[in-house]
Amino acid sequence: MLIDLTHPITHNMPKMPEDFGVKITIAKSVKRDGYHDTHIQLNMHTGTHIDMPTHMLEGKKRVNDYTLDDFIMPAKIVTYPMFEGHKIDHINQGDAVIIPTGHDALFYEKSYYQDYPVIKESWIDALIRKGVKMIVLDTPSPDHSPYAIHHKCFNHEIFIVENARNLMSIPQNKSLTIFAIPLLLETEASPIRCFVKIS
Repeated sequence: MLIDLTHPITHNMPKMPEDFGVKITIAKSVKRDGYHDTHIQLNMHTGTHIDMPTHMLEGKKRVNDYTLDDFIMPAKIVTYPMFEGHKIDHINQGDAVIIPTGHDALFYEKSYYQDYPVIKESWIDALIRKGVKMIVLDTPSPDHSPYAIHHKCFNHEIFIVENARNLMSIPQNKSLTIFAIPLLLETEASPIRCFVKIS
């Protein structure tokens, strides 16, 4: 069974206020030109996307420096608020950690980018000690400026998936594999098709 965790990429979709966002225009039409062609301009951090360490750190790898295997891994769910009554003994080195908050229900509301759940430094410190490889969020960011959580993750080569959806629908206590597949870009981040396989 597969569960899609990706928001569709659409013209003028929701974005951070300071970001460019997404512009989709029709360049050619079947009626006028005999074929259809579409132009797309987008900010790498719009919609469901993955951040590389080079997003905030100099000299780190870009998307195209990784292999496909780097974006496919076992995943475990940790309920938000993290660790408040929830143990993390089930998390192993190399896992992705999925953190459902339900905030994706507000994706098309103005409040989505204004007031979102964040991750405490003590929580990410515990995940770093576990040796996790990725965190997956249904929020626009794990933190606010000056982005201490981003820096902690990136200093330990942990990918950050932001703006995922449907995390609340993933069954717990199941064997999960997450696929967070970026475009092969020479950039610090990429839109992704993100989905989880349940077995």
